[in-house]
Amino acid sequence: NVYSKGVKNCVVKFFWGSFSFNFVFSVMPGLLFIIFSPWIMSQYGLGFKEGWPLLIACVLSAVFQCLQSPISNIFLALGYAWIGLILNLMWGITFVILSYTLSDYGGLGLSLSYCFSYLIHFLWVYGIAYFLILKKLDINICSSSRNVFKEYFGHG
Repeated sequence: NVYSKGVKNCVVKFFWGSFSFNFVFSVMPGLLFIIFSPWIMSQYGLGFKEGWPLLIACVLSAVFQCLQSPISNIFLALGYAWIGLILNLMWGITFVILSYTLSDYGGLGLSLSYCFSYLIHFLWVYGIAYFLILKKLDINICSSSRNVFKEYFGHG
């Protein structure tokens, strides 16, 4: 439990390091998949070319999931496993409700329900993190991120 050891800076460093890594390796390739999605889907045959929105929804789902995972790891490190469990249960319930609601749209409806449920989950996780972690640890996110940037890149 990082919090019990009183290591605030460690939490900020871990978050920015993980978030930066996940951003580079999910958003950047995700943009390529989104831009080239009609071409990628056409490689599977002419009947698949119209399925490019499905690919975009799946890519966005993966990006949202990757970007929220550093906060989920911090929840565990700070001893908030129950909050992580509750948030994941809420994600599951949201996914089931959206899947049922969008079931008339077939595979596209399923991929959209996955995408929207991860978007909602992403917003919940960061909202809870703001109130639980930043307030409890009394972290000034701007000055902390500046210090981390100075340490990693030599300037702020």
